Amino acid sequence: MPTKLKHRIIRDPVYDYISIDPEDHLVWELLCTSEVQRLRDFHQLGMSYLVYPGAVHTRLAHSLGVFHLMKQVVGHLKIEGIKLEKQAKEGLLAAALLHDVGHGPFSHVLERKLGGNHEKWSYKIVTDDRTQVHKILQEHDIVEIVDSLMAEEGRPDRPWLKHLISSQIDVDRMDYLLRDSCFCGVGYGKFDYYRLIHTMRLGYFPRREAGQSEAEKCLIWPEKAKYAIEEYIFARYYMYLAVYFHHTTRGYEKLLEAIWERAVFLQKEGANLDAAQSLTPFFGKGEPTVEEYLRLREYHVLAQIEIWSHWPDTKDAVLPDLCRRFLDRKGFKTIELEEELTGFKARDRLGEVLDYFGDVRGKERHFPEGYILEDETSVAPYQPYLWEEKETQQPKQPILLDCAGNVKEIRQVLERLRPIPKKTEITRYYCPEEHLEAVNGILKGNAGP
Repeated sequence: MPTKLKHRIIRDPVYDYISIDPEDHLVWELLCTSEVQRLRDFHQLGMSYLVYPGAVHTRLAHSLGVFHLMKQVVGHLKIEGIKLEKQAKEGLLAAALLHDVGHGPFSHVLERKLGGNHEKWSYKIVTDDRTQVHKILQEHDIVEIVDSLMAEEGRPDRPWLKHLISSQIDVDRMDYLLRDSCFCGVGYGKFDYYRLIHTMRLGYFPRREAGQSEAEKCLIWPEKAKYAIEEYIFARYYMYLAVYFHHTTRGYEKLLEAIWERAVFLQKEGANLDAAQSLTPFFGKGEPTVEEYLRLREYHVLAQIEIWSHWPDTKDAVLPDLCRRFLDRKGFKTIELEEELTGFKARDRLGEVLDYFGDVRGKERHFPEGYILEDETSVAPYQPYLWEEKETQQPKQPILLDCAGNVKEIRQVLERLRPIPKKTEITRYYCPEEHLEAVNGILKGNAGP
């Protein structure tokens, strides 16, 4: 590694250029590690490329985008007179680049199957003294501050530093909304990020109900930024409903989970999975090591699904069928339920659907739960701060406006945000097209098996 870094320019379709200056040599060192470079092998949006063909951007591109925005934030804070010491500045830039270093194949889809969420793996990668990332952070004496900024329960001595990376309006969300919107070819995720960053300042938030003697120092925006914030909140709401929770995308995510669950079941039954060496640790009883997790790539999973798709029916009829449906993009069809049928009512009827598949003369009867897939999810585009609620029920950090010296939560100022629900719940079911009519009838209570 040269003692002095050259000025590096990276072309980017969202910001045109991402600049890594000589003073950012720490970031360049981290970028060149194997732990960060592996992120180029993971789709940012998991299965979304099956719906939006352009959504093939990677976790690495997103991580660079977050670093780019954080660099703008640090520069703006300096103009505002907020001087960060070298460790804090380097910690913010490093955490921005590394915030998703723990992601695995297909984004969030397989997290529960691979030994924990990406936040957990990010923490392990950053703190494991055998990783290249940890050694570089150790050399710069910023392991502790990066850990406090990235860890789910981490709380640095200045909480507002963490809010720059993880809060209701942060550089991570800003980049993924802009980037995902760009690559999906949709306009929902666009907003004036420049104004959000360059009007940001520090202020004080009086959490009166907590009985605090001093107000908490936090991020705050002037009233003139309210429309940029409103645009951002609506962008997040629309992107979740139209892109992240698209019914076809979610259907293939559930199908991938069903494939994995079937493989685990067969392994427990003593079957030889013909699993690649990189996948073997994830079908065992113990928890994979950091080294084993870092070896795993998205193409390993796809190659394994390809192998399973060619299994003869004599070995197992279900797993190759599910794999072929996945690879050929012949997934299950969606059953959208009326609001009054969601939740417990639909779940009560799910048993009848399983009985139906159990009586089918075909491969479905061997694994009924793999042919009726349930998707229950929710989106909370913005969590308002309610002074009448207890502190434990409050969001981590509300979006605040300084209105002529009075600090107000954003929805107190913009009434148009009030109709946005605190949580939008979605319940869907998926089944093979050839069984759609029968299953639909059972779930809606107007037909029998």
